[in-house]
Amino acid sequence: MASVAKIMTAYLILKNHPLHLGQNGPDITITKNDVKIYKKDLKNQQSVLKIAANEKLSEKQLLEGLLLPSGNDCATVLAKWDDGIVKAFVDKMNKMAKLLNMNHTHYADPAGVRLYTVSTANDQLKLAQKSYANQRI
Repeated sequence: MASVAKIMTAYLILKNHPLHLGQNGPDITITKNDVKIYKKDLKNQQSVLKIAANEKLSEKQLLEGLLLPSGNDCATVLAKWDDGIVKAFVDKMNKMAKLLNMNHTHYADPAGVRLYTVSTANDQLKLAQKSYANQRI
């Protein structure tokens, strides 16, 4: 579920901060707290993208880190950048799932790694179709 939950994270980031072909978007500064989360995820053998404090990564780079290596740390950085608070971003994920009639989906975190993140193949197909229809980058 984790890798496909990240599709909702990417969808919302691009909905709230659109990129068009050739654009990288704004730079996002990696904080010491982001690095702590990265190290914790790495220790727990989760999928991550190596990051360093004060490093600047563009929105596009973080989206690539989110989707290509399935970086759980990138999901958290993007969620905090979008909304300031991860929980508020997760609430947005669940509201969007309802809007898309994903009636058997619940997100517990932006990376989809918590046990309470659940969905069905049919619901994920709805999200994939919506995401594909809104391609930008």
